[in-house]
Amino acid sequence: MSQIILNSAENSALIQTLQQSDSKVIPSIYSTKEVYAPSATTWFNQAPTAGSQPSAGSSLTYDLNKYGIAEQMLFTFSVSASTTIPAGGAANDRLCAPVGYIYELIDRIDFLSSSRVISTIYGEDLRAQHTNLSPAAYAPVVQTAIGARFGSQAAVGALSTLNAEYCVPVMFGFMKDINTQPNLSFMESCQVRFTFKQPQSLYLCDSAGAVKAANGGGTGIGPVVAPTFSLGSGSGLAGDLPVLQVRYKQYGEADTAQLLAENYNAEQLNMLTSRCYRENPKGFVLQQNVSTEQKVTIDLRNVDVVKAYYIFVTRDRDAQPGTEQFTTVAGQRSPFQCFDIQSVKVTASGQEICTITGTQNLYARLTENGHAFNAVAAGVVDSGLTGTSASALQLNNVFKIQTGLWENDGGGPWSNGWSMREMTNMQIEVTLPPMIASGVAGLYENRGRMENQASQAEMTRYTLHVVEDCSTILSTASNTGRTVNSLTN
Repeated sequence: MSQIILNSAENSALIQTLQQSDSKVIPSIYSTKEVYAPSATTWFNQAPTAGSQPSAGSSLTYDLNKYGIAEQMLFTFSVSASTTIPAGGAANDRLCAPVGYIYELIDRIDFLSSSRVISTIYGEDLRAQHTNLSPAAYAPVVQTAIGARFGSQAAVGALSTLNAEYCVPVMFGFMKDINTQPNLSFMESCQVRFTFKQPQSLYLCDSAGAVKAANGGGTGIGPVVAPTFSLGSGSGLAGDLPVLQVRYKQYGEADTAQLLAENYNAEQLNMLTSRCYRENPKGFVLQQNVSTEQKVTIDLRNVDVVKAYYIFVTRDRDAQPGTEQFTTVAGQRSPFQCFDIQSVKVTASGQEICTITGTQNLYARLTENGHAFNAVAAGVVDSGLTGTSASALQLNNVFKIQTGLWENDGGGPWSNGWSMREMTNMQIEVTLPPMIASGVAGLYENRGRMENQASQAEMTRYTLHVVEDCSTILSTASNTGRTVNSLTN
């Protein structure tokens, strides 16, 4: 039977053409797979060298040790907080850090080399990163960083105490590929600095996990005012402040000599990597009792080479009207959620580049095999802590305009980028669906639809965010270890 198949193949023009191709290989010919040089791997839990208990606008700075190549960074901390259940509350209410609290805690993370900022990750960039993960990579982030944390249930007038731990992966652009991870033993002294946004942005919720008004009743959802609050280092770790764990890799003497010779034999090492850029967020309000779609436009000011754009809408934390209608549903809605977007249109020089709808957005992460990828599609249950789903963040409402292909494990090849320097008057127009009337929010718990308000004079405030994944060439001088962004366009 085998000979019949082989004889037939000899008469096939296609198969014989392939036989003569330079691409032909015989996979059964044994060859040793690629072998990485052995290395010493060490983990160090580093305490901050500057800063104290976090407050809005404050920061913690970590000096990185020169122990080799930094492969991974984990920001690990515990939250200890308590508040008294207000008179307007109910028995078994409790303090909680809602799904997505980490985005409200961290304003930005800076990587510095000799006090120069090399790369910055904003809280909005973290959200965009998490929507771009594979399901396997997304799962631990849900468990350790995104999921809701709940305090003890308590009676009215009694104290509810919250003790929770977080572990947040810190992924700068140069950490995404094994070839561009920073060699800290060769570079100038480096630091990582965390700046905080609203550390005390904790809420009151009922026994099922639905967020309530700060006074325990009403519809104006807002954070609990001034709870007792502190951040620690986490169980099993020393110190009373958050810890930055850095995983280092160091090669043997001969391999290190080869690494330095091949990387730094020229005047400087140039690495193609990426960095995040955040456009100025645009605040807006919607007209009340309008049954048609409404549009919001944002001008893009960046002039870098952009690989991908992420667009999403959030509800403002402060300055909301007292009679605002915002119904949270346990496991389905969060104060930090992304709201429903109907479509996104991108224009430059007055010409339309693309229009993408909500359903088409689920296919935005195109891969090399022609199929699209999405780990946070609507309706997919992302399990979190205490039975509360990360789907409450509505990350499926984060739109992605991807100029190239989705990069998988190992960073993947650089597939495309748009140079925004010559793309004049570049704008993104977001179309929002009609708001739903008060009292029927439960019909849209999986969509994150905006709601009409109780009074036409009071309008809920929202913010449109656009963050960009940009290409950059990072240069390290071979004689001094000085590292700078040498080329961004």
